[in-house]
Amino acid sequence: MRYVMETTKLAVLRRYPQSHFTPSMCSVLSVNRIQTYLQSTRPIIDLYEKLGKVRTVDASRSVDEVYADVKIILDKEG
Repeated sequence: MRYVMETTKLAVLRRYPQSHFTPSMCSVLSVNRIQTYLQSTRPIIDLYEKLGKVRTVDASRSVDEVYADVKIILDKEG
């Protein structure tokens, strides 16, 4: 969970580079984002996984690489 927190804090800082967020503010925002994901988003993903509708793409790569993977999935499934 520590890795998730650190990654989320970095995402907050990247999204708002000109902000005046302190590290503690980033921690609070990170916790809020994770809680929202677990309570609101993850249950929907779980439902669609059970229906065989979820596809996973590694979004940590370049935009072009991610786009290429998404395009392959969409081309296969129409």
